[in-house]
Amino acid sequence: MTFNRSELFRAAWADAREVHANFKRNARVFGPAPSLQSCFSKALREAWATAKAAAAKAKAKQAARAAVAALPAAERARLAAAAQDALARLVFSDAPMAAIASRRAALNAQLAAFN
Repeated sequence: MTFNRSELFRAAWADAREVHANFKRNARVFGPAPSLQSCFSKALREAWATAKAAAAKAKAKQAARAAVAALPAAERARLAAAAQDALARLVFSDAPMAAIASRRAALNAQLAAFN
């Protein structure tokens, strides 16, 4: 995944202006507003960290897909069934927290069996 620096800078600059304006508008509550430069610096750090996290997530997803593609068909089918079971346990759960915790423990045990 490549980073488009101009988009990162543009988004960070827009965020910095908005944060700075909010601080200036609410100066009575927050005290003196930080400088626009410090707002931009923080927004740029956050945008860069978000972009790096998205790139790492995409890379991990690609590696997982490659690992699954290398498995034999029977293993892929078993893995798909386990994933489907996991979705059924987590997505459609409106049970109390104890039931959710027990389902999560069962899911973790099932996933540990793959390792």
